[in-house]
Amino acid sequence: MPSAPRPSRSAILRTLLCSAVLATLSSCVSLKIDRTSETSGTFESSARSFVILGWHLPRPAIQTAHENIADASLPHVVHTDVRRTNWGKFNWILEIISTRKGVVSGIWGHTGAELPEGDR
Repeated sequence: MPSAPRPSRSAILRTLLCSAVLATLSSCVSLKIDRTSETSGTFESSARSFVILGWHLPRPAIQTAHENIADASLPHVVHTDVRRTNWGKFNWILEIISTRKGVVSGIWGHTGAELPEGDR
């Protein structure tokens, strides 16, 4: 029974290089938290995902940005701005192969204004 041909070393290296590039492109995230008082502040979370044939790797960028805020365990989070890559009627072209970026920003915490006058 004949054995299957073995891949060449250059083919293996090419595959590993492509995998490393895709992994790097698909896992770019950042989280910036600023404190404006002892118990409150602002935040900005951004993420980038790699899209190939409509699949977002590792997951959609906007979902990853929201997950970063949830993982930070900030109290009383309010999203004031949510932005994502949008090219209008050319979005379908970007679904073939591209990267997408999602950014979520807002405020967190308690400023004291939420408490009734008698509880301050």
